[in-house]
Amino acid sequence: MPTSPPSAQEPGRAHGAIRSVWLGMRCDFTRAALEGVMDSGGAIVPTAIVLPASPRPKGPGWPAPPFDRWLGSLEIEIIELGGGRRSDWQPVHERIKELRPQVGIGACFPYRVPDRIRAALPLGAVNIHPSLLPELRGPDPVVEAVRHGMDTTGVTLHLMDDGWDTGPVLAQERVAIPDGVDARAFEASLARRGGEMLATVIAAWQTGAILPQPQGETTPST
Repeated sequence: MPTSPPSAQEPGRAHGAIRSVWLGMRCDFTRAALEGVMDSGGAIVPTAIVLPASPRPKGPGWPAPPFDRWLGSLEIEIIELGGGRRSDWQPVHERIKELRPQVGIGACFPYRVPDRIRAALPLGAVNIHPSLLPELRGPDPVVEAVRHGMDTTGVTLHLMDDGWDTGPVLAQERVAIPDGVDARAFEASLARRGGEMLATVIAAWQTGAILPQPQGETTPST
């Protein structure tokens, strides 16, 4: 299983940038991952993001949430998903086909991504997970790592499949857990590092320089 992303030549060049659609939430993890990829030279361009539908009222006089305004300042289109049912995904599927991104990137997305969505993306969908999979699959892996007194954890980039955090691994990076760390702040730092890794990892995945490695089995986080 790979333990670190490979090097790539000229990762920051705009020519040939890989267009991406993101799948996330209005949260610090998603924002940190986006900031990580955007500060890595422009090799991966976020064109749109799928977010769970906001419960706020819509219409004149109702301000957009701060997260949405931030995305708007970056010219990242918001595609709202009404729920996890097949019918909810249909307008998302249609918009993705119109935008024609090359890869999907998951960062704290609360739903399984249907196979028809993954199939519409030439490079599939890559998830950023804040643990060294297969350790601590599932929700709150950083909280679990801190609670159990672990010395190290890490970040994994893996392809999405029909399971939760079970897809083949593209790259991993081990990170020490500082003493007395705030779990949520540390989680955001892992998300950012995952975003930074994307440029070299996805470029290498695109050219066949790395091959996805299947995960083993272990106890998920609870």
